Amino acid sequence: MLNLKVSSNLCSTVVRVSLASSCSELAKKLYAVTGVPEKDMKLVFELPMGAKKTYLKEFAELDKKIGEEFPDGVVEVSVTDVNENSIVNMLAHEFENENACENRDNDGVGFQLSEEDYASRGDTVLGWKKREKLGAFNPELHEKLHAERQKQKSAAGGLKLNERCSVRTGGVGGEGGVSQLERRGWLRYIGPIEEGLVDDIWCGVEFDEPLGKNNGTFKGKTYFGPVKPLYGAFVKPTNVETGPQFTPLLDDELSLSDGDEL
Repeated sequence: MLNLKVSSNLCSTVVRVSLASSCSELAKKLYAVTGVPEKDMKLVFELPMGAKKTYLKEFAELDKKIGEEFPDGVVEVSVTDVNENSIVNMLAHEFENENACENRDNDGVGFQLSEEDYASRGDTVLGWKKREKLGAFNPELHEKLHAERQKQKSAAGGLKLNERCSVRTGGVGGEGGVSQLERRGWLRYIGPIEEGLVDDIWCGVEFDEPLGKNNGTFKGKTYFGPVKPLYGAFVKPTNVETGPQFTPLLDDELSLSDGDEL
């Protein structure tokens, strides 16, 4: 499973996505969150290393699993409605107009509604999101997100910083299409990696081999190291174990050899 950040003209949220689910299933989930029909979607996926992949309408028709289409994972997706006359675009246009204060007094000075007045109106983007239970107004999504954050927080509490660690994440293949790929290294950081998302806990890992995604830096900010390129990564606490048993095999062999030479 991965936490995929979803953004559109009308919402910004996080959804849980299984690597074993199909592209069609993800497209349906994005429609439920953003209101943009699959046939009108332009999707821009941001990958872990900063690269991007763009799809115009055809993503829902791909006969692939998420883990197959994005073997290195995916961080964020931006959803755009290419139908200029859709209700989503009309609502987005209304939202832009309200933010730009299109209502003006006789002197041409713009004004804005107070948050209380805006929230009380039923014909706004906010009202639409409340009625459709989208984004922050989706109680099921909110409960799942809260439960996931508590799960990650609990897992992080059992880890020890600057200790040897094992990282197991999902990959393509194996039983049910998903296997657990193991990498070893050092746990160098525990905490949030994005401003405004202090409840989202991540683990910064320095790997023994270049099997990571970065050098300990995320969006221009260094959280550990910096280490050598591709030796660092940020993973969820539930994918990490710490302990002396995770010493690299080569180190084990060296320690045995040293012990035999007195």
